[in-house]
Amino acid sequence: GNGLHFIPQKIVCRECGEVRSHLNHNLCPACHLNIVVGKKLATLEGLFQAASPYNEYLFKLYVKYLRRYHLNYAHTHHSRKMAEFLSSTPVAPVKTWSQIIELNSLVPNENVFGIGGNGFIKIGRMLEELGVLEHRELDRSFGIDRTLKRFDGNLRKNVDQFLQCLRQNKIAEVTIRSYLRGIEGLSSWYCAKYGSNDILTASRKTLENFVDSTSPTEQQLEMVKIFFKWAKRRRLIVQNPIQHIKRSKRAEQMKILPPEKIKKLVRFIKDEKSDPEYAFFLALALYWGFTAKDFAFSTLDDNGETLGIHVFQQKLTAGVRTHKPNIITLPSNPVWFLKLQKRFQASWRRHYEKTTKTFPAKRLCLPNNHGHNRPLATFTIRNRIAKATLAATGETILLKTLRTTCATLHIHGTDGSLLTTLGWSKQTAYKYTWCPREYVTPITKPKASKQPLV
Repeated sequence: GNGLHFIPQKIVCRECGEVRSHLNHNLCPACHLNIVVGKKLATLEGLFQAASPYNEYLFKLYVKYLRRYHLNYAHTHHSRKMAEFLSSTPVAPVKTWSQIIELNSLVPNENVFGIGGNGFIKIGRMLEELGVLEHRELDRSFGIDRTLKRFDGNLRKNVDQFLQCLRQNKIAEVTIRSYLRGIEGLSSWYCAKYGSNDILTASRKTLENFVDSTSPTEQQLEMVKIFFKWAKRRRLIVQNPIQHIKRSKRAEQMKILPPEKIKKLVRFIKDEKSDPEYAFFLALALYWGFTAKDFAFSTLDDNGETLGIHVFQQKLTAGVRTHKPNIITLPSNPVWFLKLQKRFQASWRRHYEKTTKTFPAKRLCLPNNHGHNRPLATFTIRNRIAKATLAATGETILLKTLRTTCATLHIHGTDGSLLTTLGWSKQTAYKYTWCPREYVTPITKPKASKQPLV
């Protein structure tokens, strides 16, 4: 009533350096909670009695993962559940993500204060950083199990038996995944249209509608035909309704960027005021034809005058199919490209110093939150490229379109065999010799993000 108002005092947190109005022992609420929960985790570690030395190793990895981020009281609850499981159940050495998923289902993962458990998923991410596990997108067994769980009822049982038959015939895992993609495509379409995924009951007319409406590739259609052929041999169906169905031939076209869009991209790449990460990644996509996996799994060599990129080499089960180089040494000419390398290198080093590193892999693409050193998911890479093209042209452009445009620029309308040196397969490179081009149409603009690229 006397006109005086209380003005809270602004104090700096002694842990994070942030200015806060309410502190506890000179700590902001988040830092105070982090210390309190950290002490509880330390006590739990001291009392933990592992069922085996390997279980103790896994629990240490789990706690180390938790300590990377701000702790919450929910983490103490989930840690007790993990400690109970690892103290009573010996775990065999983990070699695949399928084992991780199976172990994760054995531990209660209830949601506490909005935070889920998934303790073994966190352990899997640590093992992935240490090089024990492959990235989930490269672990074929994980992809197969994950796809198989999307089926239900009789279809899941039948597909599982079909996969066992393929493995008995020593079919490669990558081929088995192709079979699953074909069956999943038909199952998804059939379920959306008829409310059931029992595709073995589909009639010939229904399957003809599927082929006409979805236009599966020759390979996908052949995979589905083999599944129906196997089902007839096992007497799961009387007639094979898809046996004589053929895919209608359609004129194939490649979508490339029109000249005005290419000029905008090149202008953005050369501009010294443009975002260095956006410009550098667009240059790799437009001039070297980088794929999403190339961006996600490649590493950087920044010790020389110019940058070098250790290109991702995927393990193949049927020999080498491409001629992708192991390392790309970026040129020092023209001058604008050398300056772009220097700008990107300075920006990348700042982010790399902030990044939590379990092992010293210099990933080309680093996470925005600097919380780990794992390869990013390919859909994250595609989103970043879309934001980069939005900044450059005002429209989002697919990474696939940039790669197709790259190939077209390299061959200059001549034979496409040159593209094999950039990683294209011989079959795909030959396609660029005869396949007609089509200019892409504008894509709907997404909301521009204020977050930096890396």
